[in-house]
Amino acid sequence: MSKQRLCRGKQVANEEWIHGWYYEADGKSFIFYDTGKTYPDGNLYASSEVIPSSVAQSTGREDCNGHEIYDGDKIKSCTSKRVLHIFWSDKKCAFRAADEGGGNVNALHHWNTKTFELLQEKQT
Repeated sequence: MSKQRLCRGKQVANEEWIHGWYYEADGKSFIFYDTGKTYPDGNLYASSEVIPSSVAQSTGREDCNGHEIYDGDKIKSCTSKRVLHIFWSDKKCAFRAADEGGGNVNALHHWNTKTFELLQEKQT
């Protein structure tokens, strides 16, 4: 199984983060995930209801410490005081990075995220 996850969200039952594949059913939000348990016929998967406002999509990028970066996260430069807010742009159909405090906005793929570290994860 790939290390990369598509989404994360906080579970309704205990508000712990869970990583996996997001879907909706019967008006509720869920994440389908690998439990980490292995059986002779393969991995065991489960589904858990999540708080809709906590759900964020992975950008597919990592910071300098190997942490996945998600929509809504803030990352800080390891070499300067620059802080970027990560967000999805429907208009550009891409993840974007905006300087905290406004101003400079660029496509996330223009940044070397390995020179940044996760400062704050999106909160519910």
